[in-house]
Amino acid sequence: MQRAVPELRQQVSAHRVKLAAMSPYAFAKVYLAHHLRSESSRMHAELYEMLHEATMQRGRRIAVAAPRGHAKSTVVSLAYVLWSVLFEHEPFVLIISATAEQAEQHLRTIREEIQTNAKLITDFPEVCGRQGAPWRKNLVQLTNGVMIRCLGAGQGVRGTKHRQDRPSLIVVDDLETQDACIEPEQREKLRDWFTRTLLKAGDARTNVVVVGTIVHYDSLLANLTNEKPGGRFAGWHRRMYQAVESFSEHPELWETWEAIRTGQAEHEGKLGPDASRVFFSANAEQMLAGTSVLWPECEGYLALMEMRVDEGRASFQAEKQNEPLDPATCLFNEDRFRYWDDQFDSPKEVLDSLRRDFRVVAACDPSMGKRHSRGDYTAIVVVANELDDGAAYVLEADIARRKPDEAIDRIIAIAKAYPLDSFYIEANQFQELMADQLEKRAYAAGISLRIEKVNNVAHKRTRIESLEPMVSSGKLRFSRRHQLLLDQLRQFPLAAHDDGPDALEMAVAGAIDPGPQVWVVPVHFAH
Repeated sequence: MQRAVPELRQQVSAHRVKLAAMSPYAFAKVYLAHHLRSESSRMHAELYEMLHEATMQRGRRIAVAAPRGHAKSTVVSLAYVLWSVLFEHEPFVLIISATAEQAEQHLRTIREEIQTNAKLITDFPEVCGRQGAPWRKNLVQLTNGVMIRCLGAGQGVRGTKHRQDRPSLIVVDDLETQDACIEPEQREKLRDWFTRTLLKAGDARTNVVVVGTIVHYDSLLANLTNEKPGGRFAGWHRRMYQAVESFSEHPELWETWEAIRTGQAEHEGKLGPDASRVFFSANAEQMLAGTSVLWPECEGYLALMEMRVDEGRASFQAEKQNEPLDPATCLFNEDRFRYWDDQFDSPKEVLDSLRRDFRVVAACDPSMGKRHSRGDYTAIVVVANELDDGAAYVLEADIARRKPDEAIDRIIAIAKAYPLDSFYIEANQFQELMADQLEKRAYAAGISLRIEKVNNVAHKRTRIESLEPMVSSGKLRFSRRHQLLLDQLRQFPLAAHDDGPDALEMAVAGAIDPGPQVWVVPVHFAH
């Protein structure tokens, strides 16, 4: 019996080694379970597969943009590197990060596993738990002859060899920081070092794996993962992942939730984070409809939305979505946005403050006939214009996925809430059917509503661009409660949706000058 126990242990050890040898993912599951805090995501599975294929085929160049906090370093700089060196797939590994200190931290984590991981020491006794040549903070030489060396960005690597071997695997993990990407000269200097020095350190069989988060729209990783025609990074295998893969079908509820969380609105007499969680609990099914996240076991949709509010949208777009904005390609400068809720608490207070000569209008960009049968974004915007000084106030910006009947119900509710002089609705093609239905429903509801059909002949982008002077001058004033509209303006013309800015342009045009140049066709007064 006593003799059988060591034999059984040897069999278990041999089985672990055989299983772990199959792939870096299997290795991580067997030996690094303490680093795998949650079930792996789709990104992890795809990344492990890409790395395994590269090891077998050689000469691969891989670039992956991953959301911050999604364990990319655990996969690449720990599990994959350990699997590669313990099974002797790679004789010489280089690990590169933005600074030498960051790269050395990756090497320290590897050393800790080699020196203290009980399963590794049992299953790889000739390498783990032992030390041959003295180890340095930036260099480890294992007893199987494999070397791992780490460097910071910009350090010399030309001619680097281990015995007769050039680096067989180059792992580049978080090479860039925001500070180092601010100036064009800094970005170009890093690109030159990467292409002329680092990539030349290997040979034709060297695998290069670059992982990180896109910190700047023109960063090295942004260019590697989004190759431009005629660019210098042809032939790379590239992936780009986002923490939120699909946003909610009910952004209007999230807008209310955000206002509660940030103390701009109350729920059941309370405000702040706790009140917003109560609101979410009461509306969770609708608020989560249509949502999809990359790693639900680690970061759910609610947690990500809390990050977006607490850390700011610009940071969230870069850190979690790998989509930092390019100010040069976005029309509206967020720094020029002015907000009426710095002075007033509600739309009613804004209207009460206006002098006698003002005009209040609403406009709708309906989803009817656009894309999805389940309902696309319908935007309803209310604007008040003080005719004396030309200031325009965005009182309402209701943007949500709605079917035509639901949109009409919301328009009628808004017409009851505001003293509208006119209501403009886009009536191009199929959208005219909704305009006709609104006409009938408003009449039946006894709403006094002047409905004006808008047949836009100017290009949408041109019309939206006409808002820029008013935004820059501060004449057009927003509310921080309308985050979806503000997001679409920040990202225009690159945003996936522009329904809010489109409706805003119609409302502003109608409020400022209701004449024929607004491209409207009056219908009737409903009594």
